[in-house]
Amino acid sequence: MKIKNLKLNDSVVLEPWTDDLISYHKTADCFLLTSNYEGYGRTVVEAMACGLPVIMTDVGLAGEIIKNNVNGLVIPVGDANGLIRAVNLLLENKDKGRDLAEKARNFGL
Repeated sequence: MKIKNLKLNDSVVLEPWTDDLISYHKTADCFLLTSNYEGYGRTVVEAMACGLPVIMTDVGLAGEIIKNNVNGLVIPVGDANGLIRAVNLLLENKDKGRDLAEKARNFGL
């Protein structure tokens, strides 16, 4: 209902449950994890393995696996402007996104 009220029908799609996340990862421009709290963050590891640039809040494994501006972008929890800047950076600089994704995919090798 909120999507309709904000007139975002053409921009936001809520997909049904699927066991095939790899297909979505392969078509995405980046992976966002905007949690206020996260235990570990397995979804981040999956996105990294699929070669997606990751933007995430400073929760869970941020700082352990994602190194800010090296193999992903880490923003403070609740920093909406930081999130906007990070997304815009990847939208405007495809090479940066590819570099982050490549380093994320090869993390730990």
